Amino acid sequence: MNHICSKSIIKKMIVCSLVALPLFSFADKKNKIDEIRPQIQLKNLEQKMVVLRGENFTMKACFQDDKELDSYQFSITKGGIDSDLYSDTFSISKQVDTEGKSFPSISGTKEYELNFEVRVHEKTIVGDYYITFYLKDKAGNENIKKQCFYVSR
Repeated sequence: MNHICSKSIIKKMIVCSLVALPLFSFADKKNKIDEIRPQIQLKNLEQKMVVLRGENFTMKACFQDDKELDSYQFSITKGGIDSDLYSDTFSISKQVDTEGKSFPSISGTKEYELNFEVRVHEKTIVGDYYITFYLKDKAGNENIKKQCFYVSR
């Protein structure tokens, strides 16, 4: 009798596991780990844009992620120098636009288009500069995009 009971229990366990298996596999697909890094597209910068001191230029960047974006930053550095020594000669050095407004949050979005003006002060040193965008999604994946531009007299 014990032997028949254990066979019945084993059959029930097998049936339960066959029923539960697809449920666990569907749950796994929903909670799949995000391993794809977010994308940055710089929409208006030419290969090497020339900007005059005392002028503004428009910056357009499109951020995209397959799941959810978290945050972004950007910086301007003088060509070849990994320092913000010269960045204070641009209006965005304090992470505000030319009108003094803070840049918007992108947290929770899948796509965001950032469009802002950058003021190049009259005292900016002539030469090559880089604007670098850093983008991060909610899973912690990151992407960096760098674009060169030239400040002229």
